[in-house]
Amino acid sequence: MPPTPANKNFVVVIGGPGTYKGCDPEHDQTWSNYIVPIQVATKNRLLNKDPNEIIHWFVYAPAYNDRWNDDSSSPPINPALAENRKAKADRIIYQGSSSYMNRIENIAANLGIRFKKISKPQDIWTGLAAFPDNSVSRVWYIGHASDAGFMLKIGHNANCDANANRSDMLFTTSIRSNYNLIKNKIIKRSGKISKFLGCYTNEFAMVWSSTFEVTAEGAKKKIDFGVTDRPSTEFDIIKRLQHSNADTGWQTHVPRPLPVTTP
Repeated sequence: MPPTPANKNFVVVIGGPGTYKGCDPEHDQTWSNYIVPIQVATKNRLLNKDPNEIIHWFVYAPAYNDRWNDDSSSPPINPALAENRKAKADRIIYQGSSSYMNRIENIAANLGIRFKKISKPQDIWTGLAAFPDNSVSRVWYIGHASDAGFMLKIGHNANCDANANRSDMLFTTSIRSNYNLIKNKIIKRSGKISKFLGCYTNEFAMVWSSTFEVTAEGAKKKIDFGVTDRPSTEFDIIKRLQHSNADTGWQTHVPRPLPVTTP
């Protein structure tokens, strides 16, 4: 009998919403904006998962803890309004979870996904470094982002533009500064695509692809997470996000061809 192939690790880093801002419907329809797409994609077998791939969710806890504290203590409002945050928090308790983070952990368990709580951006790098060498088949991100990197917890300025504290950012520049930590973990030319589902993630995807010799994808412009709750003829929720605006500018970066050697 042929040997059983070694397990490979598919890591999905999941950012969060922070406290509610109704002025930003593209990123803040509900607390679960960034959970639902990957949950649906997993449930509907849209991830092109190999039999020996193990899915891991790295979830940024400060974002969901802050949102839970804000929503669960908010006063009840007119249920006719689109966002009744207190009712949604109460529903989490009714469903048997103690908080948004606990709900995500339970969703992961029901889908057979391994759950890891991330408390600070550097935990993502140390989490990747903990895997066996040559075992990470791909890394995805879902959440808000900017040209500078991933906004793991969203804040907003006075104009309701999304931003993030530096302490909640996974900067694109940190890819190369953590290269030695994880260089042996990533499978080069694995045949799998690393996807970074967030606004302005193209720069991160380009650096990731060239640094680790993998195929990576990202958006040159804005992604609208509001499409998650809208009717669509596109069954694949991931493709729906990739093209959620007419000009997301979704880009694919492939590693350079290997040099040709002659005998």
